[in-house]
Amino acid sequence: MDEILKITEKYDEAFIKEGLGSVEALNKFALTFYKDVAEIYDCITRIRNIERNPRGFSLNDAPILGLLVRVWKLLKEVIYYYGENNAEIIGILERPLIEAAVVAQYLMTSDQSIVEDYRKCSYKDRLRLLRNLQTGSAFYDTKAIEAFPLNFPAVLLLDLEVLQSEFFEFHLCPHRLDESLPYCRQC
Repeated sequence: MDEILKITEKYDEAFIKEGLGSVEALNKFALTFYKDVAEIYDCITRIRNIERNPRGFSLNDAPILGLLVRVWKLLKEVIYYYGENNAEIIGILERPLIEAAVVAQYLMTSDQSIVEDYRKCSYKDRLRLLRNLQTGSAFYDTKAIEAFPLNFPAVLLLDLEVLQSEFFEFHLCPHRLDESLPYCRQC
């Protein structure tokens, strides 16, 4: 928290008034402000509540934390291109930045079942790849996979075991209409 206070304490009335004095001063103020916001996002992603999670972040905190890290990284890129006066790249980066921020806010204000659904949906593509590996997909017989330094199929199968464990509560059921979802919303 001290880091955040150190960042925000310079924003007094005189500093803000000076930053709004001219167009050039406004651009400089905006760049400073964006850099400080990115630093605050960086601080937020490193702060953890030791009372609530003494051994790290909880399973339901992970998706929110991942989205906040994404916001921080995209914001750093926007700041770089803002300094370079490259609005085309900023326009491309703004959409995923806003989407990540909105989803993170939604998850932070929702209950744990919504966060759990989001977490499970975000793993659905990886689960599909892992299931294809188990059934013998031709993709895993390519030279690129054979040249992989680790035993890639074994690592992926280990991931599948972890993701399908009770820890993640993934399962298949007959109610499932959408084959792309790894779980059923009715169960």
